[in-house]
Amino acid sequence: MGHLRDTVQVSDLDQPEPDPRHTPRMTKLRMRELFSQLDAATEPGEGGAPSRELAESGRQDVFREFLWRMHSHPIPEVRYWSCYWLIWERTPCAEFIEVLQKLDEYPEIRAQAAEGLANALDCCSPRFAWYRRAESALIEALDDPAVQVRWWSSFALGVARSKKAIPKLRELAIRGHSPGPRSGLN
Repeated sequence: MGHLRDTVQVSDLDQPEPDPRHTPRMTKLRMRELFSQLDAATEPGEGGAPSRELAESGRQDVFREFLWRMHSHPIPEVRYWSCYWLIWERTPCAEFIEVLQKLDEYPEIRAQAAEGLANALDCCSPRFAWYRRAESALIEALDDPAVQVRWWSSFALGVARSKKAIPKLRELAIRGHSPGPRSGLN
């Protein structure tokens, strides 16, 4: 004999199915919970799930929190995931330029910033001052000791179809110092 709690209530059947296109707005409490989970990340994979849910909320205060964390959080994994999600949020290039030029930052985070510049420069005119500033920062990053920073910088310059980068890329090719992982081939 079943328990009362195991039986289906008629009122349960009357409830409409939730519309999958409708995402409930994230509450401030949920936002704080997710940022707490993100802030506790100590391994590279730990910050992915909470940061994704935060990014998908579309809240402006989440955007501002990600910016602060990308620049100032003491835990590198938190800075990495914040930078990663900001790539998809039409983040101003100046934010990514600042991270890319921070030589004491982890190379993985600086590479994320170069990827963010690739996304931003993809649909931008070279006439904009920030485009030229980003292009110069990316060309400088082609001399970075970290291969992932060089690779994403060359990728971003390719996406931007940078004519200004061609001499530097040729110089690197002649020296045998490619921007990618196959550096130093004879």
